[in-house]
Amino acid sequence: MKFTHPRRNSIYIGIAALSVLILACTCSLPLLGQLTGADQSGDVAAKGPTLTINPSKGPTGTSATIQLTGALQNAPVTLDLDPGSTTGTTDAKGNWTYTHTFNGQVGDKSNVKAAIGAANEQSASATFEITGATAGDEEIADAISLTKGELSVSVDPNKGPSGTTATITVSGAGPGEPVTLQIGEAITSGTTDANGTFTYEFTFYGQVGDVITIEATVGTSSDSPKVLTTFKVTGELEQVYQASATVGSDEAKHDPFIQMLRFFELLARSGSVVFEGPQPWVTVTGEIGPDGSFQAEGVGTVAGFPGIAVTFEGTISMEHLEGEYVMGANGGLPEGKPITYLIEGVGTQAEPDPELGLDFD
Repeated sequence: MKFTHPRRNSIYIGIAALSVLILACTCSLPLLGQLTGADQSGDVAAKGPTLTINPSKGPTGTSATIQLTGALQNAPVTLDLDPGSTTGTTDAKGNWTYTHTFNGQVGDKSNVKAAIGAANEQSASATFEITGATAGDEEIADAISLTKGELSVSVDPNKGPSGTTATITVSGAGPGEPVTLQIGEAITSGTTDANGTFTYEFTFYGQVGDVITIEATVGTSSDSPKVLTTFKVTGELEQVYQASATVGSDEAKHDPFIQMLRFFELLARSGSVVFEGPQPWVTVTGEIGPDGSFQAEGVGTVAGFPGIAVTFEGTISMEHLEGEYVMGANGGLPEGKPITYLIEGVGTQAEPDPELGLDFD
């Protein structure tokens, strides 16, 4: 349902363009760490990158060191762990190290592959073989093989624009087992169902090209098995919200003088954001975090009083926006008391009304 207002005013959120300008100025210049192997001197050019796993075999639950040497300097690395993946960056010598716990059934082999460089200019591979179970008792060992050796994590879809909500599924565990998910910097936990499955919906945010690692741990011990997968951000969030504002708190009765709009359209873009609008809205700037939370702040004139600090904090997804917009956070309004507006919006894919001055460009 679309809110309307006779004044037909609007508020919109625009993304800061600084990062775009930086990319425009630098994308045509060769990065120091992304020269081809032929451009680097000595043995590196002749041999190319090498991937080693130490140890290269062992029982399920073995923690091994994966080491990449002789690769491009200061270059991005995508490591396919078969199953799962992770990312990193080589150092100034073209080296990179990662520790991984391998799980599976006896005889399983993980074909680990490294893609190096922004355009995958180099590659290297190595294997790890599962040679046994972790428990000495044969019956217990078989149980571990069934409940943990088949452990996997998947995300559907596994790529999409910033703001995409995807379903993460952990399967192959035992019934009623504790699960911890680390999704980028966010962490959540739960318990598997009677089929040994755990599902969780998560909204992914980031810049175009970001690869977000999802790590699932089953169990609570230090050697609990872990599996990984990834989600790739392929575009930027861009969404229109039909929003409303209500007074949350106003001890000093500021609202009649401020006359905040009650209904308006918001245009949201991810990344570093700017919230702008006509009076009495005060422009605030901030960041959207990987979990969809945002924090923004600014200073402006409110009801004729200059230098009033304003904050806006809340959560945002493609479907919903909500937050607290606080005017006078620094005590600059009369009586030193702020006013809090509760902002709530419903996402819509409808084109913005051109008469409201909203523009995606």
